[in-house]
Amino acid sequence: RIHKEKLKIKQAKPLSLLDLKIACQNFETTTKDHRNKAIVTLLFFSAMRRSELVSLDREHVEFTEKGMKILLFGSKTNDSLEEIYVTRSKDLEVCPVYAVHEWITISNTYSGPIFRGLIKGGAISKKRLSGHAVSVIMKEVFGKDYSGHSSRRGVITELSEKGVPIH
Repeated sequence: RIHKEKLKIKQAKPLSLLDLKIACQNFETTTKDHRNKAIVTLLFFSAMRRSELVSLDREHVEFTEKGMKILLFGSKTNDSLEEIYVTRSKDLEVCPVYAVHEWITISNTYSGPIFRGLIKGGAISKKRLSGHAVSVIMKEVFGKDYSGHSSRRGVITELSEKGVPIH
């Protein structure tokens, strides 16, 4: 047995805006790349958890003049309905609103899960992605030191460095 005080807690490496921008420049026009870009940009700019992201259905997202409104029906720390607003970015390359809209259009998602798995040949599955799959995508896109929590850590780090109060 190992005593708790001897356990080393492995924390996710925070994702920076520069990391995100470089990754977005490397995405191509494949179905997988469109989906992954929507995932990584939305995770970063919304500070959502993986489980919250994969629980999104098309009916939970409304595109507005300024961006998008997302309805979250419960999360790890809050059982009530939450509304999250994500604004458009001036930089289309990292804009989550643009990336999610593109993905929804390409995937023809009119209802049900927004983020789905891919079948051999690039076809889109009807099954919802898992939180674990998002973690795997983060590692594929950014490297093995990153995890599904890296974007959440990263956006908080970026905001804190700009003087935004943590609370």
